[in-house]
Amino acid sequence: MTRSSPGSHETPHAADDGLSAQVMRSALATDSTDGTVAELKGFHQWFTDYTAADQSTVTEIPFAGLTGWRFEGATGNLVHESGRFFSIRGLRVRSDQGPICSWSQPIIVQPEVGVLGILVKKFNGVLHCLMQAKMEPGNHAGSHNGIQLSPTVQATRSNYTGVHGGKPVPYIEYFRTPLAHHVLADVLHSEQGSWFHRKRNRNMIVEVAEDITPLPGFHWLSIGQLHELLRTDDLVNMDARTVLSCLPFATPGRSGTHAFAGDAFRSALMGRSARTRRRSTLPVTSGAGSPTRGCASRSTPRSSASTTSRAGTGPPTGYRMRPACSSTSWRWTYEPATARSAAGPSR
Repeated sequence: MTRSSPGSHETPHAADDGLSAQVMRSALATDSTDGTVAELKGFHQWFTDYTAADQSTVTEIPFAGLTGWRFEGATGNLVHESGRFFSIRGLRVRSDQGPICSWSQPIIVQPEVGVLGILVKKFNGVLHCLMQAKMEPGNHAGSHNGIQLSPTVQATRSNYTGVHGGKPVPYIEYFRTPLAHHVLADVLHSEQGSWFHRKRNRNMIVEVAEDITPLPGFHWLSIGQLHELLRTDDLVNMDARTVLSCLPFATPGRSGTHAFAGDAFRSALMGRSARTRRRSTLPVTSGAGSPTRGCASRSTPRSSASTTSRAGTGPPTGYRMRPACSSTSWRWTYEPATARSAAGPSR
């Protein structure tokens, strides 16, 4: 089952009035009244048909039934015979924060940078995202048979280099050679630190100009339509949400232009995005050599975290650098030298 293109296409730089404005235009395109996007009910019918036709099943088996996997005698770690993919090891944690000071747990160790990538293309002047209907073991079955909307590419390095000996990953070529296209976002994000040990994924959004006929299981959707689908539980997976978060959703000074009637919270988010975009981020290079745009994995405590800046970069005149951190990632930002933030003074 394939999904035809929504309408006429444009080159990535046609009528280019700024990425934020393009993203906002796509975020506002949710229905077909103006002819810029296909009806969302067409997606729902496609997705219903696709999930009904899926024949995937999940069966629990004992560890002894795994092919190519074994427990190491010396360590007890679960590893693959190729030495790739991942291993499951024991982890002991000691902390001076929270009600529980220490515990032991299994953790996934995967020293590879995976790719989470979304292809985008303009149809009728509106950015559309090529999304994948993907079934994964462990997904909540619910009404979707365990199938969720995922990025165009969602793959570990072992997967897309063919270590498993299976089918090639569709569209991976657009993300392995991204400079041949229009890269809108390319950022390293941390995986879930409670289950993965210092694991990172390369979150990418690449715009293409050429015609792309969606393969079975792929469908074009505007950003606004994806926002509408977020209202449905277990439909848009966490990796797709992470990649979409790399896009700017407003232009400074224009946040009030696209207020959402009756939705004060969503309008406030647009305004917050506009204010956030006033800061520029310092490009860094990851330890693996993958280009990023202002984000590095938070794999060390704040007091000892570090990044590697590109030669010749530094804060503009009258600005200083400060770390902006969350529970999952670091990034260095510029702010006026006279400003003070909730994070404290510059270090």
